[in-house]
Amino acid sequence: AEDIIGLIEGVLLAASQAPEHVCETTLSLIEAAILLNLTSYREVCAELEEDYEGNAPESVPDFEGSVADLVAMAALTQASEFLNKSKASTVQDSIVQMSFATVANVSAFADGLCMEVSSRLFSLFERCAKAVQLKRNRQGIANHLPLLLEVFDNALQYRYSSNTNLAYGLMTRQAIFRDLVSFVPQVQTADVAQEGDNALELNRQWQEAVEVHLFPIAGLLEATVPILEAEVEKHEISNSDEAKELLPRCILGLMPLPHAFQLRNLRRCAATHVACEHVLAACLSDGPYSPLWDTEEESTPHASQAHRDTKPSAWSSILLLFDAFRVSFAPNGVQIWIQF
Repeated sequence: AEDIIGLIEGVLLAASQAPEHVCETTLSLIEAAILLNLTSYREVCAELEEDYEGNAPESVPDFEGSVADLVAMAALTQASEFLNKSKASTVQDSIVQMSFATVANVSAFADGLCMEVSSRLFSLFERCAKAVQLKRNRQGIANHLPLLLEVFDNALQYRYSSNTNLAYGLMTRQAIFRDLVSFVPQVQTADVAQEGDNALELNRQWQEAVEVHLFPIAGLLEATVPILEAEVEKHEISNSDEAKELLPRCILGLMPLPHAFQLRNLRRCAATHVACEHVLAACLSDGPYSPLWDTEEESTPHASQAHRDTKPSAWSSILLLFDAFRVSFAPNGVQIWIQF
């Protein structure tokens, strides 16, 4: 467990302390890919229940919870940063997708998501749900709604008893779920000219991905919220902590049979391949080894032309080394770590 925690902390710390010569968006893509692939292993997710007592990087908001909360908070922070830009950029959209998939991976194992993570999760969910309500299409940030609903469904089906923060938050948002049940079947197909001939099929797949998690959650809320509201009124409760004590102790029979949860990973792809190339090139050209590429001024104005021609330029030297290292990031190559 300590090795896993140290590895996660190292990834987050490296991403938060990026030097100026490394593009933050590129590094965020690599960070998201690493976290996603780490959490695709059951053995890793099972070790994340341990309380987190370390010092999280400054890029991760304060929280009190487990290592799973650390991973989820880091992923949701990235998703929040890039969500509004995801429609305009494939790279930023990939970061959001990988971040949400990471949270979905840990949601079936996390022994209760902390209050801070739950609040950020609901904030992102409301933004995606609002996009569906206003635009009536699945483009843009609404496209990420299925993964967020999967996170909720995982937590309820597999970790309900320890997820009181999440369960109570869902019950206070019953109106949103009712609206989604009505709006999702009405979502219009995007312009076929923009998405191609398979626009109808893509729209159908999105609706199915939403409904498979939306309907069970909405059904649970319909069965439990009226009882909870009646108990709150009966006991004249005015704060959420006391109201959480009135949540159902068990939801067996109130939801369908638990779905088979998924652990997603990222295969080697063009986006991460290019991102690694960019980081490597930036580190070689402007990082600690940049003095190696500096050419000294000629001592005399009459230095031979032949001597000057034999001196490689900075970028030609970098490109030669870059070609040598390129195999390290080839689809079948061995990845290496570069120190900034």
